[in-house]
Amino acid sequence: MYVNSRRTLVFLSAFSLSLSTNASLAKSSLQNDDTKADFTFKARKDDRKRLIDTIWNKPQHQYKFGDQFTVTLVPHQKSYIYLFYISHDDKVMAIYPSRMSHKHTPGCHEPMEISTIKSARAEYALRVDSTPGKMVSAAIKDSEQGKLLRDKLIAQTDWAATEPLEHTLKMSGDQLLERLKELSSENSDDFFYSIEDAPKAEPGAKPDYRDGKRPNGLAGKESGV
Repeated sequence: MYVNSRRTLVFLSAFSLSLSTNASLAKSSLQNDDTKADFTFKARKDDRKRLIDTIWNKPQHQYKFGDQFTVTLVPHQKSYIYLFYISHDDKVMAIYPSRMSHKHTPGCHEPMEISTIKSARAEYALRVDSTPGKMVSAAIKDSEQGKLLRDKLIAQTDWAATEPLEHTLKMSGDQLLERLKELSSENSDDFFYSIEDAPKAEPGAKPDYRDGKRPNGLAGKESGV
């Protein structure tokens, strides 16, 4: 799993981020709730403090190599929302928000659908391969206390100047999880996070080129859909 730009090659895992021709960061109306409900990260019924849920565009076992991954973040109340990816080698990427938008991201009270990220050089689609990883969603309540927590979760010094630019963090996955745990224990009414296995294709799975057409952006190639 990797990001392949013109200048850099950054190894990640669980899904490759490759050039896309479509901007796909948008709010979702969550139509067809009866279908999407099957994909929802299961919340404990007794967890009344949960601030956010996630919905994937497919059930975990249905992803194939090269499939585009889309996640919808569903806040239960107006919150600052976050989506992180931790690779198998403990690298961390902030899929949302980016370094540039972090300071200016307003509290969100509607579902948000994410299938790409943008850097200064390009836009990348989220794609699935066969390597493991973790998806971490988090929410900070849009309150006076919540505003103070934002810099505790991600400080300006936590960002790294590594492709994909504006999305890579200096901290390790273990460091991120420790920070999340600490913030949650100290601010249980204003902060919530959840961890789940990132989508991945079956081990050894390869892309299907029987139609003679490469999937959009797979392996960093600038190809159309």
